[in-house]
Amino acid sequence: MTMAKGMTELQMLQGEAAVSSEFVDGFLDTFLLNRLGSNVLMSQYIVGVDQVHPDGRRRGVTKGVVDLECDPAKICREVAEEVQDVCLDQTGLRPQVRVEAHSACGEDRGIPRFPYIPSFLKYMMSELLKNSCKATCRAAAAASGHEPGQPVRGSAEARAELSRRPILIVVCADETHIAIRVSDRARGIPFAVGNRVWSYLYSTARRGPTELSGYGVGLPLSRLYARYLGGSLDLISMPGFGTDAYLMLPRLEASMMEVVPDNDHEYAYTSLATYAL
Repeated sequence: MTMAKGMTELQMLQGEAAVSSEFVDGFLDTFLLNRLGSNVLMSQYIVGVDQVHPDGRRRGVTKGVVDLECDPAKICREVAEEVQDVCLDQTGLRPQVRVEAHSACGEDRGIPRFPYIPSFLKYMMSELLKNSCKATCRAAAAASGHEPGQPVRGSAEARAELSRRPILIVVCADETHIAIRVSDRARGIPFAVGNRVWSYLYSTARRGPTELSGYGVGLPLSRLYARYLGGSLDLISMPGFGTDAYLMLPRLEASMMEVVPDNDHEYAYTSLATYAL
């Protein structure tokens, strides 16, 4: 986060000629991917040490940073509540968020679960929902006649418009993957912006970081989190209508390969099962 802030400030002071977005994005991808791997190793070690008595005996069942029964729908609901509260505090509006869960696997009984690192999923969903909630509030305020920056707290018109723009989270699963779609009706992202949303130097925040708007690292870092364990994160925008975010995560442990670049930008792979004790 501090490094991304520094890169952004450098570009603001010296212009785009100082550092290209391609250089910054490539450098930060490599640096942060290595940092993710280090953090997972350290977290796993700390969890293991905390579960050992001074006499060397284990404290009950040993668990690692990986939850073998991670419930993505439950995490989505928890994150939605948190982001809605932040949005209400920051904007005076509380977007509606609905969560649905479906599975093509009979053994799931409609509640897909899979081995994953819960903190990773919470971070990715938080960033996606903050973007959707912020954009939805702006769209509702504009549609109800409020000028940009004009207070909308307590506005009946804005709340009514907000009720017509619910954010829908759909969690689906089959035997091999978990898919999460976040759909909003916040008028979408202009085609002119394109892939710049994945750049660490791109941000819609103009007044410094808040709980809803940071330095522009949320989306690219979320995609890095997804890719770290063999997943993907993509956006499909319909300008004038809304945006769909698709988070695909492998469900089979054999497909969850830790991606860590070496100094030559080649990739080494380690199974997720390594961190589940």
